[in-house]
Amino acid sequence: MLRVFAVLARAFAPCLLELIEWPERLPRIEKTLIFRSKMASKKQFPTGFNKELMRVAEEGFASEIKSLIEDNGADPHAQDLNGKTAFLYAASSGHLDCLKALAPVSYLKKIDDTGDTALIAAAQNGHLDCVAFLSGVINPESMNNRGATALSEAADRGHLDCVEFLASVSSVNAMDNRQETALMRAAQAGHSDCVRFLLPLSDPAALAWYESTALMLVVRSVNWNAVSAQAKDSVFDCLSLLIPVSDLNARDDEGKTALEMAVSLRRWRCVDALARPEDQELMAVVEKEFGSKFAQEFPRWGATMEAEQLAQVAGLAKKAAEGEGHTLNRDTALRKNRL
Repeated sequence: MLRVFAVLARAFAPCLLELIEWPERLPRIEKTLIFRSKMASKKQFPTGFNKELMRVAEEGFASEIKSLIEDNGADPHAQDLNGKTAFLYAASSGHLDCLKALAPVSYLKKIDDTGDTALIAAAQNGHLDCVAFLSGVINPESMNNRGATALSEAADRGHLDCVEFLASVSSVNAMDNRQETALMRAAQAGHSDCVRFLLPLSDPAALAWYESTALMLVVRSVNWNAVSAQAKDSVFDCLSLLIPVSDLNARDDEGKTALEMAVSLRRWRCVDALARPEDQELMAVVEKEFGSKFAQEFPRWGATMEAEQLAQVAGLAKKAAEGEGHTLNRDTALRKNRL
């Protein structure tokens, strides 16, 4: 019996030793796995076949991807100093065939240092076919470091076809870190075609940073300072689209309306578009500054006030006519009574 136990002990000794040492070895195993994981995802300047894989993905040579990975050992998970992989490069450049070749061996939800997914990267650059493909494998509601979705980024860059597609698969009123919607970003950037599409789907009364509406953000837009007249015209088109659907009496956190904001920023074209008959007191202050050039600088306001004066004259004439008619009717009735 003792011999049996001795044989069994010798046979199972290595296993018993493994069990005894396992608690001590576990931390070392975990450290090894973590180290390997970090090495696999380490950001570094790409070299050799990894660099070549990123290049062919960026330039659209899909036929070379398989041989680089299978025959030359290129790592599809390798990333450059900006956190970009070959898959992200293919998305940014709009090469759908490269995306399809890399998809089976790539981490599809990988983000770069700015938090952009492949879907967001494709949307930023207006690659509709890639956006349609990637929206099926990446959540369209995912956000980058700015808090922006693919829809918001496409709207900011004026890619109408991508905006139209993404609006059907993601929330139109989603807000980024500055509480700005896709409509707000498109309007500030002067993309009137995107604004025209998004407006019926969005809430123009939504408030962004500093309690600003989309209309107020357009008044603040830096594009009013652009050298290009076309850029200024584009922003003005967005302003014109927003005015009829916006509350012109709304005030930001400083208590200013869009008109008061435009006056303080000296955005005179905005002032002319926003001013209404009830703003005569404020416009009188502006008129003093411009003097004889006021009518030239504010043609719409001049036409509005002229129409208002004509309406007042017409109203007075109507009242006078009604008064005369009432007097005539009264005289006629008195004559009949006398008869």
